[in-house]
This record gives sequence, structure tokens and C-alpha cells, in this order.
Amino acid sequence: MWNILTKIGEDSNVSEIEEKRSRYINWVDKVLELHRGNFINEFRLYFDLGDDQKSYITNWIHAALAKGVQKLELNFDRFVGLLWKEYSFPIEFYNTLKSPCGLSIIKSLRSLSLRFVHVNAEIVEFFIYNCPHLERLSVFGSETLLSLKVAGSSIQLKHLDITGCHFIKEVEISAPSLLSFKYHGPQIKLHVENVHLLIDVSIGGTYDVQLRNLIDPIIRYLPRLETLELLLDLTKDGIWFPTFELPKLRHLIFKVNANYHSSLLDLTRMIKACPFLHKFTLKLICDGNKRKLREFPKCPLEHLKEVEFIGFIGRPIDLELAFYFIENAPMLKKMIVNPTCPYSVGTYFEFQDDKKEQAVRKCVKQLKKRVSQGVQLFSNTIIITNTSIKFEAELKMKRRRRNSPPLKDKVSITENVELPECCVSRLPDDIIVNIFSRLTLLEAARTSVVSSRWRYLWTCTANLDFHAPKTMWDINTKIGERPNESEIEEKRSKYINWVGKVLELHRGRYINEFRIHFDLGDNQKSYITNWIHTALAKGVQKLELNFDRFVGIIWKEYRFPVECYNTLKSPHGLSIIKSLRSLSLKFVDVNTEIVEFFIYNCPHLERLSVFGSKTLLSLKVAGSSIQLKHLDINCCHYIKEVEILASSLLSFKYHGPQIKLHVQNVPLLLDVSIGGRHDVQLGNLIDPIIQYLPQLETLELLLDLKKDRIQFLHFELPKLRHLIFRVIADAHHNLLDLTQIIKACPFLHKFTLKLICDGSKRKLREFPKCPLEQLKVVEFIGFAGRPIDLELAFYFLENAPMLEKMIVNPTSPYSVGSYFEFEDGKSEQAARKRVKQLKKRVPQGVQLVVC
Repeated sequence: MWNILTKIGEDSNVSEIEEKRSRYINWVDKVLELHRGNFINEFRLYFDLGDDQKSYITNWIHAALAKGVQKLELNFDRFVGLLWKEYSFPIEFYNTLKSPCGLSIIKSLRSLSLRFVHVNAEIVEFFIYNCPHLERLSVFGSETLLSLKVAGSSIQLKHLDITGCHFIKEVEISAPSLLSFKYHGPQIKLHVENVHLLIDVSIGGTYDVQLRNLIDPIIRYLPRLETLELLLDLTKDGIWFPTFELPKLRHLIFKVNANYHSSLLDLTRMIKACPFLHKFTLKLICDGNKRKLREFPKCPLEHLKEVEFIGFIGRPIDLELAFYFIENAPMLKKMIVNPTCPYSVGTYFEFQDDKKEQAVRKCVKQLKKRVSQGVQLFSNTIIITNTSIKFEAELKMKRRRRNSPPLKDKVSITENVELPECCVSRLPDDIIVNIFSRLTLLEAARTSVVSSRWRYLWTCTANLDFHAPKTMWDINTKIGERPNESEIEEKRSKYINWVGKVLELHRGRYINEFRIHFDLGDNQKSYITNWIHTALAKGVQKLELNFDRFVGIIWKEYRFPVECYNTLKSPHGLSIIKSLRSLSLKFVDVNTEIVEFFIYNCPHLERLSVFGSKTLLSLKVAGSSIQLKHLDINCCHYIKEVEILASSLLSFKYHGPQIKLHVQNVPLLLDVSIGGRHDVQLGNLIDPIIQYLPQLETLELLLDLKKDRIQFLHFELPKLRHLIFRVIADAHHNLLDLTQIIKACPFLHKFTLKLICDGSKRKLREFPKCPLEQLKVVEFIGFAGRPIDLELAFYFLENAPMLEKMIVNPTSPYSVGSYFEFEDGKSEQAARKRVKQLKKRVPQGVQLVVC
């Protein structure tokens, strides 16, 4: 697009532009024609197209939606100087989407971005109210969008962006799930209420709009914001701000249109209202001549760590503001200076090699003279791709240098040696720390010996995963030989010291993920409770406690302390659990009151799992304000009742005793896993959710053929894509009866069998013929190579003409995902040999994968 644009500047050659459009259209068509995937996660069109290409565009959109696209982005940005009729969303296509078939293909949509697409309010609201997973919506430059209403407890919209829609008159928002809102446009009637989670706002008007008129409707929500962007035009307005505090604001952004004589120092009045400001960004559009520098005020900014200038021109208007930050921010670590115009960032104009920008970069020298020691000054924007891959390769290269004979003889392992600089070493610290967060904790810690600069960088990693499966397996095998309690206690002590030391050294302000997985119990309560409190105090988002036991060792399980619970109920405690998004408690005794406390007091909690609690007797998950999407209650043997009324719930898993199960108002439920222990009939657990079965996409059922016959109620599963059976059986049982329910799934894409089986061999039974037109993947976990699973495998090979892959895993389902995966069992080795019988029957074109 940039190459075409530069040629337009030289001479407008319409035929050449049309040729480029034609090539683009052919490219998209060819890729979609050859595409063989069942799903499309992201579909993005970005080219100068309009209503003349309507038929192509509409066909592309339909093809993407038909393959369950999750992120759809249309950007028909125009070439400068060329006017054409923009693409209008066709009414005929809209009517098609309103049909039952159309409604089914838009269910997967999570993000929709329409740029230079004419779309009216009816169509936009159709997507909002009929896409149950739609979280992000952006409309830019639509001339037919005149109003918009986003209201209702059932919608899941989290990010709303309305920009450059010059004829819009009214926007009404009442969305409890909304996290961010961006509006740039004309004066409108703006109504905002019931947005309790709103933390990010970007707002500004066109040249004839006063900023205060747009801020007034949202002014009561400003004190809770973490990010705020304001658009100012100093060529027509003075700097006006209402008197308010922004106690939670971490990032303040100004996009300013100014003349050279304007002063940006007046922005500091608002900065003073942000006591915990962490980052300041200025996007400046300015023309004019030079003037003298003005004096700037003194005002300590204790928490400010990063300042960014986009559109830096090296003239008094931005230099004096830069000097202000250098003088007043003692904790400043980084100043980023980017001369690129804010209008060009993220567009094809970034290819422009502007002489003005080159001259500005020379002006950065004035800044360098004033920058304090310890502050990093970047005079361009850093773009990183595939950093993790490059990092690992260079780290290995450095390690080879460390371990080469000349170095190995002279340097001890505890010393830090400065090795030749690589491109990763030139990256800023926060980017390197981000890379470390993608390594395991032990791998990240090993980087401390690479150089003196990296010695403590690993301690800033945001993911703390203390998982030691190999150690647990080694101990478990020794228990089988001779139980040695002192040795086990020594391992526990080492584990506790490891976690304690890492938390002591941890220098990061936040923890994204905190995971404990080891054989610990109530005897280690004080350590565990301190770890939990430390993680919560650092805003942990994913907290997982798994105190899995060693086989044969019985101990008192960790019980969530009442004192810790009382602390969390205090105002300070409530503030530190706000960031929690995922909570998993395995072999933790936690009662109903505590579990429900987390559900109703963590506004962002989306995933909750409780496994093996003896004190959880009941659970109620009900309310329009909760955001819980995934609920898992497993092996809580004393639970009596579960009540669910949660409009946001996507998945529900229950494995346990017979209970009173009440389920209602779960319109988004797509994934269910259900089953009972040996004394429970599966039908009794299915009855309370039977009305929701037709909307499911994934279903897992637990069957014990030692006590039950295979019986299924007569129902259709028209949307089911993945069916899973976890079966306990003897060798004489017949799994072919499972095919009864498979027939009720006309669009089944994947079938998984998790088999736990004992017993002797028997003869193969004949299997029925039933074409499974859509089935493409079959997976066997716990494959024993006996008639019970061989005959089911043969059934699929004969009846699934579209089958692409069969996965065979002899590992027991009980071992998958646990430290028992390290076991090298003789029965598994024998099962692998019996796979040869399958290979003889596998037709050409079907991939047989043996795990």
C-alpha cells in the first residue's frame, strides 16, 4: 500500500491501482480456496477496497464465519487523494445471518473490527446481542452508524471502540462486563451506567467539540480508572480539567494537536492528580517555529517510571516537558522518544523516510545531556518478533562459550562473566523479563550466570511455577521399595526452602501465575499461608495449589486457615484479591463460605476448581454480577448440593457423589463433564442439565461398566463437536454400545476414549455399520490393544470416511498430567507392540499417532 501511495504522489495511475486491487483479490480468493482447516481463528483484510468489490468481500466474510472465525477485522483504508464509495454491509447478507443457520455460524466470534465499513446501528447491535462470546467491538469511520445501544447483563462485551463516525448522535452503555471504552468523534448524547469493571477510557472530540462535554457523562467512573487517554486540541482550546483525583491511574495518555507557541506544561496539573502514575505517554501533532524554553514547575512524581513521546519534534514545546519529567521523577527508568507522527503509527505511513524525522533524531542529543544516570533513553521504537526463539538460541550459544575449555578452567560457576553482546542483551530489561516469563522457573534462574546485568533479572519474572513432578516420582518409586519418612521430609524441606528463597528474591511488582504442586499438608500450614498472602499481595491472576499426596503416605491435608480468611475479608484483603482470574484448589480443605467468598468478591474470577475437599458441603453460584466462566467440582465426597445460576458460565465439570443439582440460566454453557462414583447412576446427574444438552459443543461422560449398563436417553446433540467417554471396564465388556450416542451427534468432529480396563482376552465382536460423515479425529487414552478397544478402533476406521487422525496413547488416564507419566510400565510397552494390529487396518490418508 505504501508503494502505491508514493506513486499516486508522482502521478495518479488508476489502472495500476486497479491492477494491485485485482492481485489482492486473487490472493485472498486463492488462499481461501486452498484452505483445508476446519477452523479460522483470525481473519484480517487490510487493503484499499470499496463497494465495487462488494461481492468478493461479502463472500470472504461468509467463508470466515462459516469456519467459526473468532477474530474478524476489516480495514478498507483508502489511498490518499482517491475517493470512492466505501463498502456497505449488505442488507441481503445481514438477513442471511439472522436465519437459524446464520446465527449458528457467528457464535464463535470474539472480536469484530470494522474500519471504513458503512454499517448501521441495527447490524452492529445484531452482532452485540447474538454473539455470546463477543468481547471486543471496534467501528471506525462508518457514516451510517447514527446511534448505538449496548445494554444487558447477558452480553460479554469487554472492549468497545467507536471512532470517526461523524454522524453518530447517541450512545447508551449499560454493560457490567465492560473493561475499556474508546470514543473519538462528534458531540453526542452519551449515557453510561452499570460499568463497575471499567478501568480503561480513551475519549476526545472532533474540532468543534469541547472535551468537558464528553467527560461529564463518565466523570463518576474516573477515580477507578487505571488507563486514561484524552484528546486535546490546543489550537482552539485551553487546557481544562475538572477537579478530581485519579487514585488508581497507572497510565495517562494525551493526544495533543498544538502550535509551537502552546505550552504542554499545563498538563502537569492533571499529572498531580495521579499519585500512583506509572507511565505517561504524549502523542503530539505540532507545526510552527521555535521559541524560548519556559520554566517548568517542581512537583515530585514518586511512582513515575516510564515516559513516552510519540511525534517528538525536539522543539521547546516538548523539550521543556521532557526536562520536567527528568527533573521531577526520581524513580524514572525509561524515556522513549519516537519522532514518527502519531497519525502514522500502525499504518503504512510508517514506511515513510521523512527528512524531518531524521533531523529530529539529532535533537535528541539535547535530551541526553539532561538524562540522569540509571535512566534508559530510547530514540526509536523497538519491534520484536519471535523473541523467545532467538533468545533460546543465543542463550545456548552463550552457555557453550561459558562451558568451553578455556573458560571452564578459569571461572567458577558462581561468577558472572561478561560475554560478547548479542541482540537479546541489547533489549530493555522489561522485554528480557517478559521472555523469562515464558521459561520454567529453573530455566529462568539459570540465566543469572550469563552476565552481571542478568544476575537478578530472573527475579522479576511474573510466572512462578513451583512444579517438581520428577522429584515426586522419584520419591514415589522409593516408597514402593522401602518407605523412608526422613528422606521424604528432607525433600519437603528442600521444596519449602526453594519456594521461600524465590519469593524472598522476587523483585517484580506483580505475579501473573503462582503454582504450588508438591506433597504438603497441614504441618506446613504457616509456610503455605505466607506464600498465598505474598502472591495475593502482588496481584496474582492465576493461583493454583495442588498438594497431591505420595502413594501410601497418609497425612492431614492443608486446611484454609480461618485467620487468613478473616484477613481477606478486611478492606485491605478485599483490595488484594481483585486481580484474581483463576483459582485452583486441589487437596485443600476449604468450606462453602470461603469458596463463595472468592466467587462473589473477585470481580474478574473466570475459573474456579476445587478437588478433594472434605469440608465443602454445598455451593451456590448465582448472580448477574459474577463473571465465572469455568466451574470444576471434583472428588468432594461429602458435598450434598450445588446450585448454579450464572449467565456467563461456559463450562461445568462435576465428578462426585449423588447431589441435589440445580442448573438454570446458563445460556452460554458449551462444555460439560459429568459423572459419579461407584454408587451413583449417571442418569441421575444428567437429568438436571438435560435441557442444555442440545447447545453443547463438548461433552464428557464417566461410565463404570462394572456396575452399569450403557443407557442413554433419546436426545439430539446437533452442535456437539467433541465427545469424550471415561470408562471403567473389564475386558469382556463391549464398548460398541457407545455408538448409540455417537449417532445422535451429526456434526461430531472428535471422539476421545479414556479407558481403565483389566481382564483377559476374548474374541473380537462384529461392529455395526453407521457412516460418521464429519468425524476427523479419534483418540484412545489407556489403549490396551485388547478386543475391547480394538473393535471400537476398527469401527471408526470402517465408518468414518473423513477420518484424518487416530491417536493411540497406552498411558493410563489416571497418569496423564501427573508425575506417574514418568512410569515406564511393562503393560504399556506390551500395548505399544499390539498397535501393529491397528496399522494393518488403517486406510491410506489416515495418520496413526502413537504417543
